[in-house]
Amino acid sequence: MKPKWANAFKITKGEKISTEDEAWLSSIALKINARKMGDISAFLLESTVPLHNLGANVIQFFQPILGPVLDRNEIERFARLLENPMAVSGFVDMLNAKTESLNGKHGS
Repeated sequence: MKPKWANAFKITKGEKISTEDEAWLSSIALKINARKMGDISAFLLESTVPLHNLGANVIQFFQPILGPVLDRNEIERFARLLENPMAVSGFVDMLNAKTESLNGKHGS
């Protein structure tokens, strides 16, 4: 018999993201890396994995305030992707890959 709280603190592996979401995350990674913030962004995402679900809920909570500034669909999309560990790890990989390619271009 399973303990009562067996799944209480379990972090799911997530699901594969769509090509549209992947392209959207890639465009965000390009913008972040253009500002030379890819490394710190990747570090922050990797170090806050247990808090991603909470962060997604905070984003949903502040949606009425963010609504006039940002597109509602993009806010919901970001919150949904933040709850998906595969999406976050893919985004971190994009940030790292783009940062490495930018460093390689400037290093030659």
